[in-house]
Amino acid sequence: MRTIYKVEKMKDKKKGFSSPPLGGGRVGLQFKQAWNLLMQERLFSSIYIIGTALSITMVMVISIVYYIRIANIYPETNRDRMLVVKSATIDKPDGNSSAPLSLVTIKACFSDLKSPEAVSIESNGSGNEFFVQLPSGRIQLPVSVRFVDTNYWTVFPFLFKEGVPFTETDVQSGIRTAVISETTAKKIFGSTHVVG
Repeated sequence: MRTIYKVEKMKDKKKGFSSPPLGGGRVGLQFKQAWNLLMQERLFSSIYIIGTALSITMVMVISIVYYIRIANIYPETNRDRMLVVKSATIDKPDGNSSAPLSLVTIKACFSDLKSPEAVSIESNGSGNEFFVQLPSGRIQLPVSVRFVDTNYWTVFPFLFKEGVPFTETDVQSGIRTAVISETTAKKIFGSTHVVG
């Protein structure tokens, strides 16, 4: 015995809406039924749709944040092969002590290692605030400063618009050299052509 169902265009006389024109077949019927259910319970349907959209959005945001933290993105193109050491902790029976590593400690612990391709040192100047002022100017501009060694340019292969990174010879001779971003050059000098 076979049962045949007759499907007709549904119309709610109270609310005055009808199902959208969709193709026939089982899939078309399912879409029509879903559409009619959405129209009958508009509040709950809206809550379900918004809840689903928010949960998908949160998953995407978490995935993107996680990807940005671990992916090889310029200038950190070697991030998957990096080990970053920010501080050291000494455990004692009467307590522990934690602090950033000094230059002497970094050189003693890491400079003689044979497995790394390069060992670089970066410091933000112990969290001090830094300002830049031209001799002719009166305004001091706050800047973000990183003190680095020459291997920094090997670990982070920056693309220079103008000029070159400082070398070991520059460091040994005591030449004061600064590498500045394009934005900083525009703020201080009003131009990006500031090499020299």
